[in-house]
Amino acid sequence: LTTEWSIAKPFKCNCSVSTCYGTIRGFKYLDVEQQRHLAPSVSDAVTEKWHESQPTTAAPQGARITIDASGHVVAREDVTKGEVLSVVTRSHVDGDFLVVDSIRLRHSSKSY
Repeated sequence: LTTEWSIAKPFKCNCSVSTCYGTIRGFKYLDVEQQRHLAPSVSDAVTEKWHESQPTTAAPQGARITIDASGHVVAREDVTKGEVLSVVTRSHVDGDFLVVDSIRLRHSSKSY
């Protein structure tokens, strides 16, 4: 997990440790908390790919929102409840990202 961004042949780990990652597919497929936990130990190549995959901090012109370093959408200023922070003019899904105007947000399609 710390040396491979994406593994060509994923496999199920059978270590039976309570902190096991289960099916090993590569660092790319870990959730955000798992990635942050392993980040200090990953290879330079994985670190580079991970940084490339992070959401941009650019916000649409006139928007009152931005993305912080941890990937959370935040208001740029104090707002009142129900106030519009940004009007979405276009959006689409691009792999693991929801692209809303110029903001790329990592998403998951897991259902619980």
